[in-house]
Amino acid sequence: MATYFLSTDTDVEKVKNIERKLRSTVPDLRRLDGTDDLVGIISGKSREKSIALVVASPKDGVHFARLLELATRYRDRTYFILISDDIPASDYKRLIRTGGADWVSAAAVPQEVLDIMSRQRAGDIEPRLQIQEIANSPERLDEQLFDIFISRHASGLHVFAAPRTKVDFCDVSVEALDSLFDMISSRYEFVLIDLPVSWFKWTPHVIAASDAVIVTGTNTIPGLRHMVETVAAVRETRRAGAQYAVVVNRCTRALFGGVERRHHVEKVLGREKIFFIGEDSMIMQAVNAGAPLALSDAGRKTSKEIAALAAFCAQLKSTRVTST
Repeated sequence: MATYFLSTDTDVEKVKNIERKLRSTVPDLRRLDGTDDLVGIISGKSREKSIALVVASPKDGVHFARLLELATRYRDRTYFILISDDIPASDYKRLIRTGGADWVSAAAVPQEVLDIMSRQRAGDIEPRLQIQEIANSPERLDEQLFDIFISRHASGLHVFAAPRTKVDFCDVSVEALDSLFDMISSRYEFVLIDLPVSWFKWTPHVIAASDAVIVTGTNTIPGLRHMVETVAAVRETRRAGAQYAVVVNRCTRALFGGVERRHHVEKVLGREKIFFIGEDSMIMQAVNAGAPLALSDAGRKTSKEIAALAAFCAQLKSTRVTST
């Protein structure tokens, strides 16, 4: 992944100092004269992804607007990192909403730049769903804002994930989620929703609209008790025809490869459809690296267990009655 460096800042000494710090850790850094040179490279036929490190003054409105334009247009090919002194919160928000850029304080170079670059090179994705944008005004969601919310993984998966925030999700309205899910369902054939453990006022509405519900937990006494309670709540909430299953994660292997306490789990959960996923260090490594589990070297038994769960999901059919 090529890395380019350019500057529109007039403080020559500051720019030299930033470039020196970057070159000490990014030896393949390529210096460009300006944005026109960058556009000439990234607008070509090559589909290789790149990173552009741009040093700019936060007071330079013209160059900032140009950066927003480029980050929006080329977000699938180049990730822009703006390096400057502190910027207003409103400008940072505009930058993030392009879906192809981030900001780093000049004082935090090079470490924060390296952190962002490592995520981009590893194929990790930035959470872009700004739920507060539509929480109180669902009508604001249009095609342009929807596209900004999409985090595109290198595998082809599209993810709608909210960054860590102080937003009180109790205040997110059902209308806002309806607006978001309506647009999602119109574009995608298969949608997987990862719900938080805590139930909010909108949780039953999401479950009731789903074709299947998967309840997850661990093979502990508190974990089993929580799964039993959750399954009961799901059974009351789900709509007719919707399927549900239970996944017991991080199961300890018995001496001959079976699941320890399996009979106890089956006795507690009754006749529910249960999938057991064994403890596997490669799963944690994949999670920590932000890499798809399919690319990891998970054990054969664990792979088969996950494949069985994937097969269950793949055979699901929607029971919705569509209007004509």
